[in-house]
Amino acid sequence: MRNCVILLLGLGLLYIVIQKTEATTCCPPSDTIMSKYNCSNGSEITTISCKQRDFMFATLDRPLLYEIGEDDVLIVTRDEDLGFIVMNPDQYCVGLSAENESDLIIICMHDDETKLNETISVKWQILGYVRMICALVSVFSFGLIAFIYIYLPELQDIEGKCIINFSISLAICHFLQCIAPIIIVNYEDTCDIFSFMNNYVLLCGYNWLTVMSIHMWRITM
Repeated sequence: MRNCVILLLGLGLLYIVIQKTEATTCCPPSDTIMSKYNCSNGSEITTISCKQRDFMFATLDRPLLYEIGEDDVLIVTRDEDLGFIVMNPDQYCVGLSAENESDLIIICMHDDETKLNETISVKWQILGYVRMICALVSVFSFGLIAFIYIYLPELQDIEGKCIINFSISLAICHFLQCIAPIIIVNYEDTCDIFSFMNNYVLLCGYNWLTVMSIHMWRITM
């Protein structure tokens, strides 16, 4: 009798462990996720019951940040500035990709049966708009300075020409910072190009400040 009770308790604990594992993993630990949402042993992924599913996996260009919190709740994002997606255990499963052996998450998409709880960080969106407006104000200000010095020939001495080139460089720099996020979202390959251009015009601006400083030092000595 006692052996039967121990056996039943053992089976109960094993059932709980399996249920907890199935709630967060797509396949058994030794298997990987193949195409068409199947495990490498041929079994179908049944840990999530929604009809519409999608893959989320990490790449070199687009890292995947996720954390499994209390009660197996998944918090996942590709960019912290864009906010996070929060999913219950029955809306996702985690596994290993058979192609590149990287972490792979299968999530339930929006449909009539299940809804994802999306928590988009509004403050980051507001900060992005404020940053863009400030960049446009800077472009206008530096452009106005350059226009004034170009329009008035009496200001175009060595210091004036340095200020013109400095203002144009900074105006281009802030303009790139303004349009870069919009273009990079649609064309990710342009990220390195914008970074190089932004650093180049910024160094040009500092270079003209250096020239002006050397000139002022020479005329005062």
